[in-house]
Amino acid sequence: MRKIWGLLFVTLTVIFLLTMLVGSVSSDVTVEHFQGEGAYESHEPIRINNNSQFDAIAQQEHWSGSGGYLSPYIIENYEMDGHGDTAFYIGNTTRYFLLRYSHLYNFSAVSGRYNEGIVEFYNVQNGEVYGCNITDGQYGIYITAHSSENSVEYSTFYNVTNGVYLDFYTTYTTVNHNEFHYGVHVGTAITVEYYSDDNSMWYNTIEGPKKGVFINGQSGGCTRNEVSRNTISDTLDYGVYVYECSDNNLENNTIRNSMDEGIRIYIGTSTLIVNNSIIGSIGYGIDVHDTDNSIIYNNSLVGNNGATVTYDSSHVQAVNNGSGNQWYHYGHGNYWSDWTSPDDNGDGIVDNPYILDGDPGSQDPYPLVESSHPIPEMSVFLPCIIFVLVTFYFVRKR
Repeated sequence: MRKIWGLLFVTLTVIFLLTMLVGSVSSDVTVEHFQGEGAYESHEPIRINNNSQFDAIAQQEHWSGSGGYLSPYIIENYEMDGHGDTAFYIGNTTRYFLLRYSHLYNFSAVSGRYNEGIVEFYNVQNGEVYGCNITDGQYGIYITAHSSENSVEYSTFYNVTNGVYLDFYTTYTTVNHNEFHYGVHVGTAITVEYYSDDNSMWYNTIEGPKKGVFINGQSGGCTRNEVSRNTISDTLDYGVYVYECSDNNLENNTIRNSMDEGIRIYIGTSTLIVNNSIIGSIGYGIDVHDTDNSIIYNNSLVGNNGATVTYDSSHVQAVNNGSGNQWYHYGHGNYWSDWTSPDDNGDGIVDNPYILDGDPGSQDPYPLVESSHPIPEMSVFLPCIIFVLVTFYFVRKR
């Protein structure tokens, strides 16, 4: 009887652990991400193309506010089906407005169609999307054509191939505190391209796209953008990819379980990579390729590129190609889970440098003995350890 109860206990433990692990990587959205259907008022797609038209429609729709800085137009609680086209389009305006607490959906990109997303801002200043559910489309929110001083905050994106797209001289736009959920590995959660500078992406949660954040300067520009305090997991390619641009900052992000590389900088200059946790990438945790004068320090790299707790030159966690890249700052490098000792003088710096892949002589000369910030993925190991101990206990009892 004791053996039966023991077997039952182990079985339940396995089920519990599998549930936890599946839940930790699942990209399925739950009902908590959406308001109930009854919370919305059905509304036909909205199209606004200048300030006077905005004022006229605001009056017709009885939107509160005057369109000024202290009294923005409030557009709220709508359910808008784009019927394959843009659900909410606004262009060539400077009025202050807030689109909030609405569900917008159903956009399909068609060759020759001018509009580009479920929500589109075209040459727009002073707009905000807040607390919306953006679902079912190839582009979620598309901001383009010299748009500036806009924001996308506290919104949820589900079944949207490209979540937020900042394009063609879009500047000073914030994409903060949003959730991006992908059931399949397609598209990019946040894209910045074509001379789009001085944008910030903070505190977003991104699960399961092909790429998490992509800053693409191939056509020009894309400088001084900041990617900070985001949680990015289970990407098919890269957690963060910065391509052919300069002076971007990647700070305090947590990037887990990328099926390619955690952070990749390709053909760039002067990128700051600091205080990030990069955990469990199939490829390199950080790949700096044909990149010059970048500073990489105080990052925590754990279990990337097949690394274990012991350094193996065939499983190095980062690669450096380029000139003037500095893998330390004021005598502090990065934490490498496979290189934490010796530290004979107790100064918190491993006595020997961490040798990187890439150009000859590439190294972190001041590897850290301990991570300076918590490593979130470590919590996953605890239930696994408990499971092993419980199993061992019952095996011995038999």
